[in-house]
Amino acid sequence: MLTTVFATIGALLLSLLTWLLPSAPAFADAGHYLSSESYGEVAAELKSLQPLPGSSSRPLSPDQQQRLADLQLLEQTIANSDDRAQISNESSHSVGIFARYKKELPSQAANFYVLAPGNSTDDDYNVVGLYVPANVNLSWGENGKAAAAQAPRVARVLDGEVLSVTDNPEQADTYSLSLPAFSVAAQVKGLASLPNLDQSKLDLERETAPVD
Repeated sequence: MLTTVFATIGALLLSLLTWLLPSAPAFADAGHYLSSESYGEVAAELKSLQPLPGSSSRPLSPDQQQRLADLQLLEQTIANSDDRAQISNESSHSVGIFARYKKELPSQAANFYVLAPGNSTDDDYNVVGLYVPANVNLSWGENGKAAAAQAPRVARVLDGEVLSVTDNPEQADTYSLSLPAFSVAAQVKGLASLPNLDQSKLDLERETAPVD
């Protein structure tokens, strides 16, 4: 009889502790994106910049050294990621993003959204691009940069990136990025058409991005 009572009390205490203690978040294991197209592109370019052991080759130029450092950081970021690519807007401006809902096929064109200052994208969406308005520069790290252009462009956001966009206190009309831009181009496959918005017009747009 006493054994049954103690067993019942023990089960009740265990149930109570399970209810009181916070459950651990259910994230996928890091390395989920090692087989992604993004990782393959980064790894391939890294290989092209790194000489084979024992081979004699011309030293890398300063631009190539910067690119090598950028690619190494992106490779590490993707390899350690356990969640979909997201953007956090920590700037004083609205920013444009391209993203797909998690159940949409990669072949479906990513939609354009506006993300207001102070917000982050919902992790049920996979961000694939950051809209760069005409005449807006990009900067990252100590020396990374992409000069402004006359027309809007898209900075690709790779699988697994968690990218923050902030103001650059030293240069107006510049997005400061927490990670290097892998590429910045006017034509990027898999995206809806680029709107023609300068920064002032983008700031007037209402927020449409799905946010946390």
